[in-house]
Amino acid sequence: MHDSTFFDSGAFVKVDSIECLGINLQGPGLGDHKRMKNVPFHDMHGLMAKEDWLPPIEVVTCNDENRPGYNSMPSHEYNDDPRTLKKKIKLFAELVLKSKHCMAYTGAGISTSSGINDYASKAKNSKMKEAQKKKKTVKKKGRDCLPTLGHRVLTELYRHGWLKHWVQQNHDGLPQKAGYPHHEINEIHGSWWDISNPVVPMSGTLRDDLWDWMMEWQKKADLTVTMGTSLCGMSADDCVKDVAERYKDDGEGYGAVIVGLQRTPLDEICSVRIYGTIDEVVALLAEELKIAIPAYKTFVPDIPSSAIVKKDVYRVPYNRAGNLEKDRKKWILWNLSRNAKVKCVSGPGKGFSGEMCGFYKKSNHYAVKTKKMREGHKDHGKKIATYYIGAWMVEAAVHGRMKALPVINKAPDLKMQKDIAEN
Repeated sequence: MHDSTFFDSGAFVKVDSIECLGINLQGPGLGDHKRMKNVPFHDMHGLMAKEDWLPPIEVVTCNDENRPGYNSMPSHEYNDDPRTLKKKIKLFAELVLKSKHCMAYTGAGISTSSGINDYASKAKNSKMKEAQKKKKTVKKKGRDCLPTLGHRVLTELYRHGWLKHWVQQNHDGLPQKAGYPHHEINEIHGSWWDISNPVVPMSGTLRDDLWDWMMEWQKKADLTVTMGTSLCGMSADDCVKDVAERYKDDGEGYGAVIVGLQRTPLDEICSVRIYGTIDEVVALLAEELKIAIPAYKTFVPDIPSSAIVKKDVYRVPYNRAGNLEKDRKKWILWNLSRNAKVKCVSGPGKGFSGEMCGFYKKSNHYAVKTKKMREGHKDHGKKIATYYIGAWMVEAAVHGRMKALPVINKAPDLKMQKDIAEN
């Protein structure tokens, strides 16, 4: 339905050509398609559903549980009837505009069209797997993947002041690659690009500060935009559940909008339930909001020249402990140059010593070698592994937008700003 310029430039999608939803409006009548059945009306569409909304269309049949061992649902995949989808998108846009404290909550499904695996697509003919395969025609690692249209549209919502916060279950850094500010995203389950927040194993412990931050937003949010997650009972799913229940039980805020191909256990309490691929839905949302998505550009950190002492050495408003500091006399230099000695200051590797070792291949993301961080693993604190510091963290650091640095320098590389001559 689209040429490649759509995804590169942000041009709008037309509702009358939604063929990738599994429905060709020029083909068979819509009545010929298998519809969702034996599901209560508001579970199909959300608590704000209108009487004329039609049942979603089953485009993939698969009875396997999407997340075995959790609060799972069958892996059938659905798309909204285009006539209903258009009405849902209009309501979605209205809620985004009304909201004062809108947050996003995303799972693996928002990244599948970048080529990164998801967990809940069990069917061989899954629509999510089809999108994933298209991106995997060129073999590459997850760290090399680029943001999807979903990441880029959410980023644009932030730039317009409509999206205020993002809780991300994934580890891929794709929101930051799309330009979403690092200091406004909570990577609650860990990150490939933050040595102080490595990927958390299923039985692992979440970082206390990230947990507290998430709790703050669960209470504060008046709308949660939920995309690409099975909502199978993770603790972080309360980002959706709590906000949805406040609307359902007390009429407070606007609840939750859930976007995805499969049913979830929280459909029965959400405000609007949208079935479709995330990239299609956000394209239609962008059109409804009359915003164009800028062409994708590789992330380049915004670092003022005054913050650069020399290559890979920065002036940052942090103290010897790596904490944000008001007293300029206590500010340190942050030396990320190759062979510089560092120490982890938080996360499961707190206190581990390490050494800077260049960059992730052909990128501006710094690499660090230190002891392996894997909570509960036999090699934790023993074998040496490589971790990363995303370039967006350097940007946040020089502007003082993080509460703490991910690593600090050790002697002889720990130096104070007051001890060097001004450039």
